[in-house]
Amino acid sequence: MDNEEIKKPKSHETKSAVLLNSRIFKLVEAIEKKIKAGHADKDLEEMKQLREQCGSEDPLVSVTACHGLVYLVKSSMCPLVNTVSALVASLFSVKSVTGVTSALTELLVLELRCKLADGSAYCCPYNTRSPLHPLVAVLKRRPLAWHDVLNQLSTLCSHSDNQVVSNSLELVRPVLVYVLMEGNDLPNSCRLQAFKIVISHFSDTDFLIEALASCLCWNNNRLLEVVQLVSALGEAAVASKHGLHVSLSCLALATLVPRLLQTAVCPQPTLQLVARLAAIATNTHSTLLALLADSIPSCPAPHLQHLLAFFVELLERGQCSLDCTWMCVSALMPWLAASPSHLHQALHTASLIVNHASAATANASTTATLIGNSAVAAVVSADPRLTQAIHLARLSEILRTDSSATLQWLKSAQVIRMDQIHQYVSALLISRVETEVRLAALEALVCSQAPMATSHNLTLMLYQLAKEKQPEVQLALLRALPSTAVEKNNVLGVISTLEALRQSGNQELSLLAVELYCQLWLNQERCYPQLMGVFDQNCENYPWLANLLQANICKIICDTRPEMHGKEVVPKVSDILNKCGGVKDSAASALALEALIPLCCHDVVDIFTIWRSLAPRFSRDKRPPVIKSLCELLSVAANQKSGDCDSDGLVQIIKWLWNLVACSKQPSIVDDALKALSKFRLDQMTLKMLPECFRKDIKLPPEMAKTPVDAARRPEDVLDYIPGECWIQLLRHVGTESASLAIACWIRMELATFRSNRYQVDRQEPRNYKDLPARSVVRGVVTSLQHLSAPTDSSLANLCVVALIQPSPKPLPSLSWAFLSDLPQADPALAHNIVRLAAKQSQISPSARKITDSYISSCGTDREKIEFLYTILSDLCRGIPPNTLKPFLERTLQTALNQKDNEHLSTMLGCVKAALKEEKIHEANRTLLHQQVKALWDMIEPQHEMMSELMSCLS
Repeated sequence: MDNEEIKKPKSHETKSAVLLNSRIFKLVEAIEKKIKAGHADKDLEEMKQLREQCGSEDPLVSVTACHGLVYLVKSSMCPLVNTVSALVASLFSVKSVTGVTSALTELLVLELRCKLADGSAYCCPYNTRSPLHPLVAVLKRRPLAWHDVLNQLSTLCSHSDNQVVSNSLELVRPVLVYVLMEGNDLPNSCRLQAFKIVISHFSDTDFLIEALASCLCWNNNRLLEVVQLVSALGEAAVASKHGLHVSLSCLALATLVPRLLQTAVCPQPTLQLVARLAAIATNTHSTLLALLADSIPSCPAPHLQHLLAFFVELLERGQCSLDCTWMCVSALMPWLAASPSHLHQALHTASLIVNHASAATANASTTATLIGNSAVAAVVSADPRLTQAIHLARLSEILRTDSSATLQWLKSAQVIRMDQIHQYVSALLISRVETEVRLAALEALVCSQAPMATSHNLTLMLYQLAKEKQPEVQLALLRALPSTAVEKNNVLGVISTLEALRQSGNQELSLLAVELYCQLWLNQERCYPQLMGVFDQNCENYPWLANLLQANICKIICDTRPEMHGKEVVPKVSDILNKCGGVKDSAASALALEALIPLCCHDVVDIFTIWRSLAPRFSRDKRPPVIKSLCELLSVAANQKSGDCDSDGLVQIIKWLWNLVACSKQPSIVDDALKALSKFRLDQMTLKMLPECFRKDIKLPPEMAKTPVDAARRPEDVLDYIPGECWIQLLRHVGTESASLAIACWIRMELATFRSNRYQVDRQEPRNYKDLPARSVVRGVVTSLQHLSAPTDSSLANLCVVALIQPSPKPLPSLSWAFLSDLPQADPALAHNIVRLAAKQSQISPSARKITDSYISSCGTDREKIEFLYTILSDLCRGIPPNTLKPFLERTLQTALNQKDNEHLSTMLGCVKAALKEEKIHEANRTLLHQQVKALWDMIEPQHEMMSELMSCLS
């Protein structure tokens, strides 16, 4: 028979498989003879004809021709690899894919047997990318042929050869991975059939777990498909009573329920199957509650009954932890508060859940068996909500009987996203009997930024408030209510509660309601009218308490909205000040005065006008809290612009403050007055403003006393500045560091005006500051310090040095600081402060550097001196060269390490870390510090106690 007859068989003959097989195999035999004769298969005309028959549109022809190709491979006439490649390449052109798919499957089995014959374990050489699995190639190039491919998978999995069956998963894994785990255009029914193949043939393998976890990661566009797949596993698990598969499918299906509800799909069929599975897998109950509780507030109304009925069925089995049960109650609060009439059946079911929780006493503990299962862990990790639920379920079982552990966990809950644990923390609030736990849970809820918190917290707090018996928790709940008003829909509920509190007939509760109205306004600006409406709440039993509350509210309003509501508050502040004149009302008066500070700062009222109205009464006030607030208020005048400044008013304010410093017998009042004065610039003051005790023996400068008439004038009538000699008199009169700190502020202002030429000197340092003007604070303090050499001057000298060592933007001008060695140093504080001053100045002064070097050299092994030097390490690193610091650092650090004095070493390393953070230290010294820490690092073991501190220094 010639080739033409083979290529075009008669139609009535092609229907006979026997005749067709005979014709095809005559062609195969011809190919076999020619190959044995030495011809190459690719050059044979018969081979081309056979391949044409493989692509025939008649499936019978195609299958038979493809079988012929497989026969040639089995007969070793054609290479297996080349044949597979040819068949895969033909996928673009063949009319019927069935034959090609069947042939590829037979060739895969042949390849499998060849590799097994070598005695080695089979490992599939193909994957979904490269080299591409032949059957995956079929799916990619001819997606509609998925039926044929899955049919071949079933054939392989139920093959008559046990060797093929035992290696079938490895053989078809790439195909299943492509169908179930990778993005493709295959229809849903294809994936469902593939998943059923996995369930039927590979149920006891890790691949089922892998496939299930992969399905749970699909997006909501394929949600119903995922439900079908997992439901298939669930049905099979129930039928086979396979315990592990029951637990897996139960958890997997349950995690799909929230997604179904989010897309408003009815979850009833899924919940029914979950209930059947949960009846077998009792160790999943707490996890199911923790997982699905969050879905209650967002559940579409038509589906609420289905969800709640599932909870009731689950709770009745008695295998749920108490806290997880109360999570459901917490989640039900918004629905119970709203009580929609058309959902009477769902609300009845909700009341059953609440009743069950209230009556429950047994705390089931079954989740540990789930957490310990690696297969469950693999599925759980596929969905973060499931991971969260299973850990919350276990946590609820552990913490229920351990209040201290619960408190510790709640304090650390700030590092956790509150939206993940909101329902659990809510359950702790409404179910735990320990007062401390309820308070901690409430604090966590108030601080929560969870999206559901603002809408959910109000109903939760009102529920707990209605049944709470502990006064401490009741008060905390009331104080927390205004925080829920961030959500506008809660405002009316909060106001209703506060009004009930205010009109309760109890005066203390009425004042508490007013305070809470203020907090409500802070959360909702539109509640300001309500706050003003209750502002004047009377309290006959405790009038001082009402005054204090009103003053505090005025201060809060002025601090928060000075420009919006400030003018309205001024009359109320005035009224408070007028009626609060007693000692008992000191706090109220002080708060009322503080309320005026932001108003003056924002130019709502004028500070000088305020002082004119306050001075007649408050200039003689002796109450320390009131004087302190008044000093803070008057310090605002220091920042008034010159154009807006009332010069007479400014003079009166400054003179009154100085008078406090000179005349007050209470150190706290002196400190407050000096703190206020330090805010003023010295060019705002004149000598005449100072009390007489601070300007004794002041003489006019020679240039102002050239004639007897000029010399006879009083300095305070002539000088428009304060001479530097006055500051030592201030220090001597006050005798506390508050005076030094005030002087330090004026020194800082003066140094800020110095230009760089102040720091450019000749080779020899000047011995004094005569080149500075007479009004210079620096000159006055340093000149006075140079004359304090008597032992009795030690404390006064120390106050001068304290003023000079305070932080400033620039160092003091160049000076020979050798005189510091002549100061009386019996006082250890003065000795240390002298070294501080020398260290601060050492960056520009050789004499100061010499004093510092001498102290470093003399410290020896004196622990106190060493630790003192480390406290000024930042100053040392700015002015002392590395060759001086290096021996000191090496000796002290390594000695502490060798002597195992960890406390001493920790102190020093803390100072090193602080110095390294300073930007202005010399880079050579920064490198030196790093080297010293690195040297210690190399000397210790990784387990050493100081390793963490060393790492902190180097980070």
